[in-house]
Amino acid sequence: MKTEEKMMTAIAAFVTRFYKWIPFVALLLFILSIISAGNIETKTEIKDLMSEKDPMIASYIEVDSVFAGGASIMITIEGNDKIRMGQCAEDFVAALQANPEIMKEIKAINLKIDRQFIDDWGLMLSEAEDIAKTAETFAQLNLLPFINALNNSFEETYTGEEAEEELETNKQENEAVAMLSQLETFFTLLREYLENPEALPVEDQGKILAETFLYGEPYQFNHDNSML
Repeated sequence: MKTEEKMMTAIAAFVTRFYKWIPFVALLLFILSIISAGNIETKTEIKDLMSEKDPMIASYIEVDSVFAGGASIMITIEGNDKIRMGQCAEDFVAALQANPEIMKEIKAINLKIDRQFIDDWGLMLSEAEDIAKTAETFAQLNLLPFINALNNSFEETYTGEEAEEELETNKQENEAVAMLSQLETFFTLLREYLENPEALPVEDQGKILAETFLYGEPYQFNHDNSML
């Protein structure tokens, strides 16, 4: 007799002899399977799959904890006055923060540029070529040489046949527009200072110009400044 036939004969004999116990055994196995299924976990976090003692894994976990993601809601404000639009955004955020029930559901509100974030991570997130170009520009400490170096850097990046960047994607276009907007704000403040140098002390005006150039517009507007 073949092995398969012997096994089937043994199973048939067992079922015939203990048929009254089969429903109870099946029920017991069903309950045990439910309990076992409840204890099954699927882990996809890097820290659960690899050793945290590995320097690369430890660095990844640190960065992931700082830049945690989640669902986002984008709210826009339309108008023709950037100052009033900015104040409207500030008032809206203040109203949200004054409501504890709403704030329970909100992890973070990104109203404007986080200067501390740029100070802590800006250079680390920049490309090496951009850092080198920035160093060349800031090597000019006097105003006129600095503006000349800034103009040359912009032309090398965006204009001419040998331009380093081609505006082929929306992301590149938005970055170029943001840079132009930043420069517009900087030169507007510079012109206001030259027209009325006594309005603010030189140190305060220098600080405002430097922060404007480094951080740009505190709020994010679209290309024609009609939407915040």
